Amino acid sequence: MKMILYNTFIRKPNTIDNFIDAVHLINMPYLASDLLKKGLSPNDITFAIRKALIVTRKLDIDARKHFKQFYSNNNGQLLKDCKLSKLGYALVLINLNPNNAYVANLQLSMAEYFFNQHDISKF
Repeated sequence: MKMILYNTFIRKPNTIDNFIDAVHLINMPYLASDLLKKGLSPNDITFAIRKALIVTRKLDIDARKHFKQFYSNNNGQLLKDCKLSKLGYALVLINLNPNNAYVANLQLSMAEYFFNQHDISKF
């Protein structure tokens, strides 16, 4: 006789998930698609988001608080977009391709600001 093992799990009702997502969305004022205006390609933005999500996984940060995928319209084209919190946006900016002049300048400014505020010998 074969035995069948069932894994049980408790799943929150969708209404609770939807409410929690709505609360998180309040703190996500940034759109990944806004980076298109800075000359970045959708692939560069997607790659940076993926790397930012790796950071959240490695550090056990709840990505739902910082990233929310949705579809938006850009010049008549439907595209995958992402709403971002301040932390999510910063992680994406750090991971963007520095071959873009805007990104290179931004990353340099971030590094200069950080190291002017902190003693580099402590890292």
